[in-house]
Order: sequence, then C-alpha cells, then structure tokens
Amino acid sequence: MIYSNYQRNHVILPGSEQALYDFLDATLVRNGQEQKHKWRPAISSNSEDALTWSCFDVLRNQSAQKIAVALNEIFEDAFGDFGNRPIPPPFSFADEQNIEIHIGKNYYAVSVAEDTEVDTSIETAEKLIFFEAKLYSKISLPDQTTLYDQIILKFAV
Repeated sequence: MIYSNYQRNHVILPGSEQALYDFLDATLVRNGQEQKHKWRPAISSNSEDALTWSCFDVLRNQSAQKIAVALNEIFEDAFGDFGNRPIPPPFSFADEQNIEIHIGKNYYAVSVAEDTEVDTSIETAEKLIFFEAKLYSKISLPDQTTLYDQIILKFAV
C-alpha cells in the first residue's frame, strides 16, 4: 500500500512530530556522497524504517521500568525455546539505570571510513545493541557472489 503522506504510515506520539521529520530527513554518507534515503519509502507499507520508528519510538517514550520489561521480553522471544531447550537471554535490562533507544543513529566505522546507520540501537553504560529490521526478508549467509549481507556487514564494520 502507498499512503497519501508519511504521517499516515507512522505511529506519531504527540510531541514526536519534529523528531520523525528529522529522522526521515537524515542524510547518510556513502562512497563520499550524502544521501537522503528515507523519504521515498516513507509512504510505503513495506517500509522497514516506518516499522522501526513506530515500534521503538513508542517504546522509548515509556517509563524506564516499562522499557526494561519490554526489552527483556524481546530478548526472551529472540532466544526462545528451541525444541524443549530453553535458551536464556544473555543478559537482563532489569538493573539498567539509563537505557537510551536511538532510531537511525549513525555510527562511524573506522575500518571503512564511513558512517553506518543502524535501524535501532540500545545504549546503556555497559551495553551497545544493534537492531536491524528486516520486513519480509530472511537472514542470508555469505556465498561466492556476496561476501556479506546487510546484517553481517553492520557487525563487520
């Protein structure tokens, strides 16, 4: 579906209007060129950025306690119960004091001398966690023609 405007495709909390505009208007430097890459897909129901914004902006506007509970549940679901072998999450957010949720933050990668944009990142005093949203996509492994997929590339830089 193509929406008539970007506002119809995003959950926008009162007071977040400018933050959403800034998120969509952000530039990314790739191969030495600035790119505004979010406006075109902003009206598409297949937009990973719209999904990311709508989920994580609502989450980051909750109380610290609700954020910790939600992140713990996300990690419990991600690690899950595989064949009657529960796999515990690697850590808990229960004791974290300052959880910062960033949407579309750029991190500078020294190894390739360019910015890499992460869909969502969670920063605490002890942790840095990246979320890469994939809508209708699977994680693929490197092969003879493609050395890295988008997710693996985020970790490589």
